[in-house]
Amino acid sequence: MAVLHYRFTTSQGFIMNRVTTRFSGGLDQLLTAPSLSSHSSPSALITYFGRLADNFNKLKVSGPDERTNMKSTASSGPFANAHDFVVQNPVMGETVNMIMGGNTALDRLERYIMAEAAADSSARWPPPACHPGTRKTILEMLMKWSNDPERQWKMFWLYGSAGCGKSAVAQTFAEMCIENGRLGAAFFFSRANKRHKPETVIPTIAYQLASYCLEYKAILLSLLSDKPDLLTKSSPVQFTKLIIEPFLRLRSIQQPFVILLDGLDECKGQSAQRSFVKLINDVVRDKKDLPLLWLICSRPESHLQSMFTRITDCGLEEMKIDTECITDVDRYLRDQFYELQIQYEYLTGPEWPSRDQFELISNFGEGHFIFASVVISFVGDEEYANPAERLDTLITSLERGDNDGISDAKPFSKLDALYTTVLEDIPESVFPTTWKILAWHIYSRDLVTSDLMLVSPEELCNILDLSQSAFYGALQKLHSVFYVTAPDRQDNTGYVNFRHTSFRDFLVDRSRSGRFAVEEKAALVDIAKTSLFWHELNSKFDHLAERGLYDRWSSNHRAAFLGLKWIPSRTTQIHKEISSTIACFAHQAVWDACRQTCDPDVNPDILASFLNFDHRHVELDWDWIIFVNHLYQKGCLNDFIRAEPANQADTELVEKLIVMTKGETVKAVDLPLHWGEVYSGSKCREYVLIGHGERTVLVCFTRAPGDIYARYEKLTSDSDSEHFQDQISQYQRWLEKHGWNMQPQTGRGD
Repeated sequence: MAVLHYRFTTSQGFIMNRVTTRFSGGLDQLLTAPSLSSHSSPSALITYFGRLADNFNKLKVSGPDERTNMKSTASSGPFANAHDFVVQNPVMGETVNMIMGGNTALDRLERYIMAEAAADSSARWPPPACHPGTRKTILEMLMKWSNDPERQWKMFWLYGSAGCGKSAVAQTFAEMCIENGRLGAAFFFSRANKRHKPETVIPTIAYQLASYCLEYKAILLSLLSDKPDLLTKSSPVQFTKLIIEPFLRLRSIQQPFVILLDGLDECKGQSAQRSFVKLINDVVRDKKDLPLLWLICSRPESHLQSMFTRITDCGLEEMKIDTECITDVDRYLRDQFYELQIQYEYLTGPEWPSRDQFELISNFGEGHFIFASVVISFVGDEEYANPAERLDTLITSLERGDNDGISDAKPFSKLDALYTTVLEDIPESVFPTTWKILAWHIYSRDLVTSDLMLVSPEELCNILDLSQSAFYGALQKLHSVFYVTAPDRQDNTGYVNFRHTSFRDFLVDRSRSGRFAVEEKAALVDIAKTSLFWHELNSKFDHLAERGLYDRWSSNHRAAFLGLKWIPSRTTQIHKEISSTIACFAHQAVWDACRQTCDPDVNPDILASFLNFDHRHVELDWDWIIFVNHLYQKGCLNDFIRAEPANQADTELVEKLIVMTKGETVKAVDLPLHWGEVYSGSKCREYVLIGHGERTVLVCFTRAPGDIYARYEKLTSDSDSEHFQDQISQYQRWLEKHGWNMQPQTGRGD
């Protein structure tokens, strides 16, 4: 057993007094850490405690007036097998807060990142990468740039046309940097797979930098522990506070870290793209000692080209489709065809493919790696297990398109012909299901926040009311362009992804994809109708929740939806999680999707679905109000929403309202609704009637004086006496609590 004593004070006022540490295991590793003394610098302390942070967080530290013996739970590192660990009478300041709060700060940061955008993310597996022996010139140039201490630029733009292999080069370069300990962070944007939100970029870079640079991690976690609100600030503020200023404090970095942004043109919004370029350019121009290098890869979109050509502190390199590129693509094709030849030797033969077949594919690809990659995936599809036949089919299709003159009419005609061939392989009876899955993957994610996106096969399958076999059968012919995880997993972490953004771009452009087009308005109609179904079903669960029968959102307590087509057999909890995700998605997406389908012209199917929707238990939020007002202004609602009683059932509901308000006056609403607007602070109460027959609901809107939030009270004919009395009691208590009788009621215009 060894006893280590420390007493030290830093210029930041950090003091740890009478620290006694007893170890009977892992001591040799601990003693290799930097020695500390009263003269230790703050950076030395940060480095030291950063190395101990992950293990130290697992231990309880006794306070000034207590002494607690405990055993370490660490299985590795300097505290491996240690026990009887004691820290006595510490006075803890900035650094210890960082250590003890480190996990909390890191967990908080993790909620703001896009983990799927990392170079080694499972969501990108298998990632695009350079085929062995290809792209040597560009990779050697990038490695020389990153290693050269006399480099001219700390910022580099690598650009090229769609499908030329930029992402493969970026991925391979990132992996080379990881091997050399030089990668700081990588963000692989993808518009098709929704890795494109600008607010996630800086937190993701910071999170990855912390995993590669321990000294930076110590500073970052201390900073986030003290100022957690930094994660809600603008990207320029985060860039400065979370990345630039911490790295300016580091003096021990021998070689700069590389930060890679691939596909910047797919970041959401041109203004955000320009902002990132400007932020990076400003820092490489003004902070020349900052130990960071920046590689940006993108298509040469006009707004980016305009910016980069005016920047003098940035290297530029175009990935041209030149002789070397064509040679590299041909090498990839030969190697992959040879692998297929070995795998299916009885179906291909030693001379497969023929010289003519190979040259035709090579000429059609014109040096584009994406074309070659899709060809190999299509020909080698294991579902068919007959590459010779698949290659014949592909060549016939490509030649047919070429003879029709398509190649001269469109810039992506060869790739379009290839994608068309892939889609033509899907049976006509199956394609409507395939279309629906693709439509939801492309458009549904823009309607909700990132935590409610439908990403797993189980979630998509169930919200679309598809069986597992129907779901996977609809995607069976798309293996070359669309990735979906297998169903035999132990959790709900699967995903579906486009293998390349160019396929998504092809689908959404009818001029390119023709009858296979997945256009936004048609997709939103399907999303809106489906969301209406699930939202109405979930509103009935909400009605039960109001009576305390279950927790309305929590996947731990809520009841799972009955009748789901694909019920995972692994655990009941996954069933509940899927149900909760579907409910939350529908709640957040439904009215926005409905509004978009009815703008500018009202879609008759959506209108019919809305008028048939049971509003008795639905939550009337701001998106609902916007949609209803849109329909009202279009003259589509007739008397579905009305301010005055139209029949005996309406009159009875108004009488119930009078009972609930104890005879106080309630004004009939003035249409269109203005309930979501901010009022002057005076109180207001008015009602509206929605629906017909037994589905009629009276909604009473109440806003207390000075309260920015309102209360929506719903009265229906199916509520029993006990529930109604309880509703009255709750409503009256709310009025009393919010000072309803303290001020006279006013109208909207008062």
